[in-house]
Amino acid sequence: MKQLILLIKKYLFLTCLLKGIILVLIMLSTTVHGSDQSFSGINLVSKISSQKRAQIAQKCVDQASKMMVFQKGKLTVKKIRYIPLKIVMEEFGRITGVTVLWEAPEVKKLVSLGFTDHSLDKAVRNILHGESYLLFYTSTQEGEKLTKILILPRAKG
Repeated sequence: MKQLILLIKKYLFLTCLLKGIILVLIMLSTTVHGSDQSFSGINLVSKISSQKRAQIAQKCVDQASKMMVFQKGKLTVKKIRYIPLKIVMEEFGRITGVTVLWEAPEVKKLVSLGFTDHSLDKAVRNILHGESYLLFYTSTQEGEKLTKILILPRAKG
């Protein structure tokens, strides 16, 4: 039984890894090159219909949503592997109620992480490691509450 569970976990990991790679190729082909046909190394993406692309993206969103739990002001992320940062942050915003805004051009970074019972501040630091961002707070009766994250373009240099 343990071997079956291990095989299923490996299958899910590899499936999501492949979907993440395909999603990054899709993002590269549409945002960097302007069209699916303009770069021969990404012609594989042009063979995938827009409906299939949407299905792949939705499966990554579903995977991220199953891996994040927000309870009593603490966030737990259960071993996310190779999920696009944009999808992770969209799910973060959905489950925490924090508004996530992007001033940066679309970030194509894949995220792999896992942690248990982190405050939102600490969770954001772990998820956005290496990115530039601003955190906005609102005063409440219970104290300061994170309400908005603005992800900034990376400094060049």
